[in-house]
Order: sequence, then C-alpha cells, then structure tokens
Amino acid sequence: IDGKDALANTSFVSGCFTWDLDGRHLIKDVGGFFVGVSPEWQLAMATTAFFETETVERAAMHQWSEDLTTRDQGYVRTAKLGQHVYRLSICCTEDGRLTTFFASPLGKWDERAQLELDDALSTPELEKRLPDILVLQGFADTPELLECAARIGAAGALSLRDALRHLRAELAYDFEAAVCDDPLVQEVLEDGFEDIASELVAAYERGQLSSSSLPTLTAELQSRLQRKGRRLYKPLRLALTGRLQGHDLRG
Repeated sequence: IDGKDALANTSFVSGCFTWDLDGRHLIKDVGGFFVGVSPEWQLAMATTAFFETETVERAAMHQWSEDLTTRDQGYVRTAKLGQHVYRLSICCTEDGRLTTFFASPLGKWDERAQLELDDALSTPELEKRLPDILVLQGFADTPELLECAARIGAAGALSLRDALRHLRAELAYDFEAAVCDDPLVQEVLEDGFEDIASELVAAYERGQLSSSSLPTLTAELQSRLQRKGRRLYKPLRLALTGRLQGHDLRG
C-alpha cells in the first residue's frame, strides 16, 4: 500500500515489527492494528477466521487462499471494511492451535476509485494499474498471476472497467453453450472428459485448484489417468475455460 494511503486511513495503524527470540532476530514486515474498535469485535474477527479455516475444504468454501509464505498452516483473504480493503491473515500449528491473526491494508475502494474505472487509458497504463485493482478485489496477490491477468484483461480494452469485463469473460463461461455441436468438442467430450472434470471438481472442493497448484495437479492427472499431450490438455482446457484453444495452461 502507498504510504500516503496508509496515513490517510484513520481506522488502522500500519507498521512492521522486529523482535529478538531465542537468539534470532525476527521481522514481521506487514501488519498493524485497528483503531477505535472493541476487544469483542477483534475477538469475533479472529474467531470467525479460525473456524472458517479449520479445514482446507472450509477455507476454500469461505474464499480463503493458502498462504505459502508461512511456516505454519496459513490462509489469507481480502475483506472490505467501510471504504478500505484489507488482507486478513491467519496461521495455525499442525495440531490446530492459533498462532497469529492480523490484518494489513491494501487500499481504499470508494466512490472516486469506482469513477476512475471509466477513465480512458492506454494498454500500457491498463497493464500497470490493473494489478492494484485485482489485489483490492481479492483476485490474487502473486506477481506472476497478476502480471498475466493484467496482460489478458488489458488487451483491446479502453478502460479499467472494460479490462475487468475482458478478464471476467476469460474466466467465466456457460458450459452448455461451450459444448456445442462442434465435432472437435464432441470428440474431446467422448474421450474421458468426465473423468478429468470430476478430478477438477474434487480438487476445487479440497481447496487445491489454483494457478500455483495446477502444475502439480496436472502431473497427478497424467499419472493417475495415464494421459498426456492433447488427450490431457484438451479436456483440461475445455473444463477450465470452455475452449479448446487459448493461453498456455502451463505458463
């Protein structure tokens, strides 16, 4: 978050923390605390986060993403409180004990920010500004995924709102409309498509269907279903995107 934005938020104090423990110098580079809220509210926030992330399945159901940067089992998600958007982070030990819960500010989402969605921008400007919007909306926070999403959304778009529509069109589709009478699509559907679709649904329910886990999942499908090449990637692409061609799934 920009320093000026952090200072303008009178409901939250941002900061980083350092301390010494057992001969180690520890650093928490992102964090802070809310101002003017009751202890009961703080406890309610942490308690809700704890129960929502008790299992991988519950975490996925409540839109928490696995935090791969922590030593313990950690999850993150975005939350809009008033006009400000925060990243909520929670970590627990392997036996389920809470180790930390904290929030960090991502930015402001107010009327002015929404009006700026319709400003006419060039493609380079869109690619530069889209990642911040996507983080605020909880789309992702990994640089590689944000860069890819910004490039896809900005292509041919004239504004941020237009780019978000492009990106939505890439990510969402009507399956019944996608599986039309095209003989190439029918060929894929008849060649074990249901097996791959079932595996993807199961992975989603386990909270393991994401851009970062896709390479591992693909390798597991290749081994378990004895598929490779076009017989693996064609049905995989059709199930995920509703298309037989498009962006490289391995990218």
